[in-house]
Amino acid sequence: MTNIRAITGWSALALLLVAVSFAAGALWRHKAIIDAAKNPDRVLPHVPTPSATAARVEIASSTAPLEFQSPRNRPFRPRETLDTALLPLLKDTVPLPVEAGVGPGSGGGLVVVDDAIIVVDQSGKFAVVRDKGDRIGKLALPDLPNNAAEYAKQAAPPREIAPGVTINTGFVVHDVDFRREAAGIRLLVSYEKFLPELKTTALTVSAILLNEVFAPLGAWEDIYRGQPLQTEWYSGIAGGGRMLIRGDKLLLTVGDYNQDNVFMNSRLESQSPESDFGKVLSIDLRTKARTIVSSGHRNPQGLTVTSSGTIYSTEHGPRGGDLLTRIVPGTNFGWPIVTLGTHYWSYQWPNRNVDTAGKTFTSPTYAWVPSIGASNLIEVAGFDRAWDKDLLVESLKAKSLYRIRLDGENRVVYSEPIWIGERLRDIGSLSDGTLVLFTDSAKLIFLSVDAAKLAANKREWPLPINPQTEINTPQTACVGCP
Repeated sequence: MTNIRAITGWSALALLLVAVSFAAGALWRHKAIIDAAKNPDRVLPHVPTPSATAARVEIASSTAPLEFQSPRNRPFRPRETLDTALLPLLKDTVPLPVEAGVGPGSGGGLVVVDDAIIVVDQSGKFAVVRDKGDRIGKLALPDLPNNAAEYAKQAAPPREIAPGVTINTGFVVHDVDFRREAAGIRLLVSYEKFLPELKTTALTVSAILLNEVFAPLGAWEDIYRGQPLQTEWYSGIAGGGRMLIRGDKLLLTVGDYNQDNVFMNSRLESQSPESDFGKVLSIDLRTKARTIVSSGHRNPQGLTVTSSGTIYSTEHGPRGGDLLTRIVPGTNFGWPIVTLGTHYWSYQWPNRNVDTAGKTFTSPTYAWVPSIGASNLIEVAGFDRAWDKDLLVESLKAKSLYRIRLDGENRVVYSEPIWIGERLRDIGSLSDGTLVLFTDSAKLIFLSVDAAKLAANKREWPLPINPQTEINTPQTACVGCP
């Protein structure tokens, strides 16, 4: 009995000590967070979290984003090596933690602002990533004015129109970009807005002013709103929405939303000068006036300008019709009459017999057969002399980067596939040349040159298998899916 009482007494004392320790830790953490709110530039000491893979709270204030920090041992950041034709690469993968608020999906993008990476996901949630993933913050911006509540009440339910093809699946954010102004940082987002009065959607670009720590200085303001979709297929399928800011002008790609007289009845809107569908637009950010730059597009998913001033776009075609195009004012690429692809379920394209009425169409710079699901692209700069001034094109379906070597503006010498293994949605570059990729699985992938291996100049043998070049992946029917 005495031994039992002694054991019980020691147990009670141990429990009391644990409780006191827990309370003291809680008070210390509370004080640290309050101190951080008063001193937002200060980094908190490490506070252990329940999960080894979870980021930790670092800053909480009314003027700065709520930030997290990756554990220094990076247990969830595998480093891989990639072998390419000219360079060995290092690949660092940073999964964005759930605490950052962004999630996976078929949309979203990134923009680099002074080496800080602002990420937006498909639903319009924002995060900021610094130090190549060592610090990740939840960016608390006002909700995008996409009328989500009205959509939930009024919108038609999702439905499958073909195996694996579901429409009316909700909102899609297409892209994010920024413009530095005297008043602050103007953040622009392109997305699909639900119009309750019409029970459909329209491509919209909205902007919000931020300060230097990305805190909002006002509300969202619409810069552009396209025509409502007069179709049973609304939301972001084949919507385009890629942005490129050049001075006071915003270049915006607008897809045809499958209004091509094949997948749905259409007046061939991509060919109509009265419609924004299937166009690249130039929008004056001061007056909001818009002009058509090029037409005859299906689903332009990429847009970049090179150091020489040449503008290139990538776009989804039908089966075998993904394109790289050089955008020149007044060009017409012929969609939906002209395409290098075919229908998903036949060997022909039904519109090829349509009377072109004497129109002249521009040929693409390059096409991928089979289709790769081309997304955004960038001209390489400051990465390595072996790659600089090449184009890098991302792909969704092929899960690869494609390095495009050009000879002049309109001739592709070769296209090198570089297997990444993720659906690649957007791409940017840091000041040291490091490339950063945003994936549909809510990850950031950082690519840099393996300097030690390059200096040794010794290639591995046998070469690792590149799934994109060794395996002929089957075509799937995505019907212009983003």
